[in-house]
Order: sequence, then structure tokens, then C-alpha cells
Amino acid sequence: MLSITLSGLNVSQKSLNVTSNNLANAGTTGFKRSEASFVDVFANDPTTGSKVAVGSGAAVGAVERSTSQGQLMTTDTVTDLAIAGRGYFTMLAKDPTTGLTDTYFTRSGNFSVNANGEMCDSQNNILQCFAVDEQGNITKDLISAKILAEKPEGSVAVKLGASAVKGTPVTLYLYGEPLMTQAVTDQDLQTGFITFASPDLNSGIAGHVSADYAETKVAVTLPSGPADFDPPTTLSDVDAKAGFGDTVELWQASTAPGGSKLLERHILSLKEVTSTSRSIMFDQPFDSTGPFILKFVKNNTTSVINPDNVNVTLFPTDPTDPNYEEMLADTKVPAASEFRGIFVQNISISSKGIIQENYSDGSKRIVGAIALATFSNEAGLKPIGNTDFVACEASGSPSLKQAGAPYAGDIFSGTLEQSNVDITAELMGMLKAQQIYNGNARMLQTEVEIASRITDKL
Repeated sequence: MLSITLSGLNVSQKSLNVTSNNLANAGTTGFKRSEASFVDVFANDPTTGSKVAVGSGAAVGAVERSTSQGQLMTTDTVTDLAIAGRGYFTMLAKDPTTGLTDTYFTRSGNFSVNANGEMCDSQNNILQCFAVDEQGNITKDLISAKILAEKPEGSVAVKLGASAVKGTPVTLYLYGEPLMTQAVTDQDLQTGFITFASPDLNSGIAGHVSADYAETKVAVTLPSGPADFDPPTTLSDVDAKAGFGDTVELWQASTAPGGSKLLERHILSLKEVTSTSRSIMFDQPFDSTGPFILKFVKNNTTSVINPDNVNVTLFPTDPTDPNYEEMLADTKVPAASEFRGIFVQNISISSKGIIQENYSDGSKRIVGAIALATFSNEAGLKPIGNTDFVACEASGSPSLKQAGAPYAGDIFSGTLEQSNVDITAELMGMLKAQQIYNGNARMLQTEVEIASRITDKL
């Protein structure tokens, strides 16, 4: 009888512990309440008949988590996210010491933006999303959800011209003064924008912001021997203004079908012929690896320079070169002929989890689509604290889906999911567990008194 009473005290204490934890997390974003269930215990005594058998007490059957939807509360922060329906945010945790990574899952969507522009939680676990290919289609490749800055209005995106190449330094000017310079990356070329993040920039000074870059060109050095090229020795004013009227053609030699390819025609100028370097500058809309052929056309007569004598050099070259600044200045072009100071005004996140950057000129860019993880048994996820879970055998493996897909919920931006704790129901459960505890305590006291009386009479 004593063991039965003790088991009643144990299960009621367990119930009170679960209720206490629920009440403690009633204000925790994305928290899911738990509920303890109990089973009765019977002694396995084959000599006892079923009509007179007495139970041996109670035991904890399971502590199960409720995955019901919590109430949605509106906030003013676009990076606050809530899931309406099934699914968990997928978070990547990286150990800064070892570099090892783990994947966590959570319903808590109070995200912020770290110094790298990544959406993260309070533990700096990074929100994961599906990548976008060059055509703007959402792929199944998982990447970190990254936006430009925590305050998008503090960034400016400059539209690149067609002649921009990887590594091209782009300089941003504010009121005519150079503000910062950074190189064009592959991602910049894919999006068509190079983005500068600065707290000094906002849409209010868009008219005072400009940008340019040093357009990459090819300099072809003219051969010095008269056998290959003999410019006139006497120059008239007409020649100087007309640039001699000589057409110089740069061809790229090829063994492929179709033969060599004409890259660019150029009118030879007075400055180029009389300069010490005797070089012609071509724009570079082509692979500069060569080999090249130089042709001169004058009076409908074409003369071909031996390819061995054509020296091709990319400019600007070495920044330590005394002529570097002059060459750089000669090749400065606007970062885009249509540059309007295109600022990132804000970001938006749709119900399908699509993260989009909205520019001041009305243009848009999709960053990615937030990945939601669904499980065959959500209640089986293993809690690890900080409202995070890990997959285990009981939950099954995660299935990653875009929000709004079958069996996946929608995402609401500027919204947080509250805990699904019903305080009134928890208090009622607490009173019930308290009464059970008190009843078993009284039973224990009775058992002690009976045992004491029996002992006193012996």
C-alpha cells in the first residue's frame, strides 16, 4: 500500500513539473506546451483472480508535446516571421572554434540580421533558404538567407554597365568626393548590381551620389618597323582632325570553323601615332587571351601585321606604374549610363517565404525562398533548449519544402507565433495535480498512523 501512495505522489509531482514548465514559457515565442500522461500499474501475480486484483499504483506514460498552432501577433519588424500551419524554420549552427555545423529546427521566428547580412536568431544560428539561379528560378540548393543590411535604406545599389568585368574597381562618390571603392564580383555580374552598404547613404541624398569604374581596355602596341607599318611623316590639320582616315581592325585568330573573328574597328588618332608607346586602345568585349591579328585599311587596301608583332596589354595594369593614374582617368566611365542612385528601400518576405529586395527605381531582386522542414511526427522532435529541436528516430528525417507547398504552412512577415499555452487550462490542471498530491499525502499519513498503531500494540 505504501508503494501505491508513493507512486501517486510521484506522478502528481511530475504533472506539476510539466505544468510549471508550460506556465514559465507562456510568453516564449514559438514554444509548444507539453502534457504528461500516466498509466496504471498492476502486479503480475498469477495467483490473484481478476475480480479481486488491486492495482499497484500509477506511472508516467509519456510527456508529449502539443504541436497545435499558437496565436499570431503582429510586429513592426519585417524579419519577424511566423509559420501558419506545418513546418519548422531550418537553422544552421556553426561552431566558431571547430568550424563544425549542426542543423536545428525551430518555430521561433524572431530573427535579426548579423554583420554579414545573414538572418539569424539570438544564438547566431543562420536561417536557411533555397537559392535562386541566374534565371530567377528557385532551386533546391540550400543557402544562408542573406540580405544587404539590417537597415536596407543605408545601402545603395549601382546598376553595372555591359562592359563591367569581374574585379573591376567601382568607386562611389558623395557630393563629388570619393566615398568608397570595391571590386565587382561574380554575384554582382549575375544580378547586374554592385551594392555599397554605408550608414551615410539614404534615399534623401540620391541626387548627390554618383559612381564610375575604370573600364577594362586592350592596348595593342604598334610595330616599330617600317616594313609592317609606315605612318605618314607629315601631318596636316585635316589629318589631325580626321585621325588620318586609317581604319585599324583587331581580329582574334581562331582555328574553329568560320576562321578569325573581327573584334573591333578603330580610327587611328594623331595622339596614338605620335605617342612614344605607339599603342591603340580597344574596348574589351572579348577574351583577351588572343592570339590577335591587326589589320590596317587605307584607300581600300588592307595590310596585315604579323601576329607575332602584335603585343596585347590589359589596362589599367600595375597601380605602381607612374602612368597608371593617367590611364585610369582616360578610361573612367559611368558605372551605368542609366545610373540613378538605385537604393535598396526595403525587403519583403511573401507568404511563400520568398525574400525580395525592393529598389528605389521600382526594380526588384529575389534573394531566396525560406526552407521549411516538415516531419512525419513533429511531436517526436528532440528539444535541445532555446526553442530549438533536432531530428531523431522518433520524429523521422526532415523533408525540406518551400512555404505554401503541400503539407507546409505559409509564412507571415512582421508576425510572431506566440506559445500555445492556455494559462487558464494550465491553472486548472495545476489545481487537479495539487489535489491528487494532497490526497496521496493524506493517504500516506493514514498509512503511517495505521502502521504506528499496529507497531505500538505488538
